[in-house]
Amino acid sequence: HNDANRALMSSNMERQAVLLSRSEKCIVGTGLERQ
Repeated sequence: HNDANRALMSSNMERQAVLLSRSEKCIVGTGLERQ
């Protein structure tokens, strides 16, 4: 891999991690509201 591809892959992984953490927080929030 060259540096450009490595930078793109790292940014995509960071973006996916942020989306996963956000969705988990939303799921936890709705679960708490239901109780």
